Amino acid sequence: YNENQARLLETIAAQAAVAIQNARLYERTDEALARRVRELNSILRTTSEGIMLVDLGWRVVAINPALARLFGNEYIDIRGREMDFAPIEGGRTLISQVGYSLEDLQLDCDALAEKKVDHLKQTVRLRQNDRAYERTLTPVRDRQSDIIGWLLVFRDITEEVELARLREDMIHMLVHDLRSPLATLLGSLNMLAEMIKPGPDSETLLNLAQRGGNRLMRLVNDLLELSRLEDGQLVVQKADVNIPTLLKEVVAQLQPLAIEDSLLLQVSAPADLPSLPGDPELLSRVLYNLVDNAIKFTQDGGVIEVAAQAAPPLMVISVADNGPGILEGTQDKIFNKFQRNPGTKGRRKGTGLGLYFCRLAVEAHNGRIWVESESGQGCVFKFSLPLKEES
Repeated sequence: YNENQARLLETIAAQAAVAIQNARLYERTDEALARRVRELNSILRTTSEGIMLVDLGWRVVAINPALARLFGNEYIDIRGREMDFAPIEGGRTLISQVGYSLEDLQLDCDALAEKKVDHLKQTVRLRQNDRAYERTLTPVRDRQSDIIGWLLVFRDITEEVELARLREDMIHMLVHDLRSPLATLLGSLNMLAEMIKPGPDSETLLNLAQRGGNRLMRLVNDLLELSRLEDGQLVVQKADVNIPTLLKEVVAQLQPLAIEDSLLLQVSAPADLPSLPGDPELLSRVLYNLVDNAIKFTQDGGVIEVAAQAAPPLMVISVADNGPGILEGTQDKIFNKFQRNPGTKGRRKGTGLGLYFCRLAVEAHNGRIWVESESGQGCVFKFSLPLKEES
């Protein structure tokens, strides 16, 4: 070989070496990929949660046996099918079997594509087995964050739903059983107050007993009406409510409690505020719960201001305190059922139902309730209600 041929052979040999090395790398990659696929298949086959992956054309790319059994079809029969496929002639489509319609699924996917939320969780009851499932819809993205498919996960929560229903039924039954003897007790205390001779000790004891009984009766009534509000069975009896008068009445009820704790209760509301269409009893209890909550968490010597102002087309009512405040991450959660402000101790323990009742009652008036607060800087609870009756 001459020198040119030798160089050519060296180039060919170098390219052959690179090709052999690439082949080895590809072999290792294929083995790793095969191993990952086997691991994924084992996870899909063993998990009790139903999992389905669909592409952008609403075709089923993957489905695990747990969800396939729910459809009553073999695993291989469903893969590659479109969501509007009906396994049996004239039967229900795949999309209806997972509790969706194409329109609703498209709306949820659009919301996820616009990144309004990371995922969507809903509780659905599937007709094929009459069980409750937590359905989670999540987008599947590639390395460039482009959506390439949609993942549906189904978790059976039937037992959780049944236990929650049993708990609600038990609470409702206990509250009903408590109301009658409590009413008798309060009536007896009122009669006793009229019969006995007034004295400093007896009057103080009777006042304490009556106030405790009234607080307990308010809690019982809140629990009763919570169930009606949740079920949509409570009819809001609207009338023209004079807001300054309402604020003064509620503050007068809680003034003795504030004085005991060395708190200053103030009312700030223009006398010419327009009347508000609302249920006087419900609105009074909403305001009572908010002021009582402020008294519970404001330190001795603190100030609580109850205010109202017209901001057409709304009326905004607020309760402000200079207590410990509420952390930003928990401000929305405290309006949920059985939720309390974490890490903050009040003068007495609450049930975690007062703010939840406030939210339901305000929403029943087509209003909104929220809190503005910084940790250690006090908080302002506000709710807004429409000044005019909505059709």
